[in-house]
Amino acid sequence: MQKSYTGGCQCGEVQYDLTGVPKRLYAFNYKKCQRQSGSAFGMTHLVKKNGV
Repeated sequence: MQKSYTGGCQCGEVQYDLTGVPKRLYAFNYKKCQRQSGSAFGMTHLVKKNGV
């Protein structure tokens, strides 16, 4: 059975469902990523195109 992940932007305008395990996970501590996330870092998952 494949894993499923759901999420979206903070305003709720964009929603997504991912199937399968993400290929990679990156955590960034650049200033733009900090502003976007409101945290000390931002995170990004790379996924297969057909998994979105």
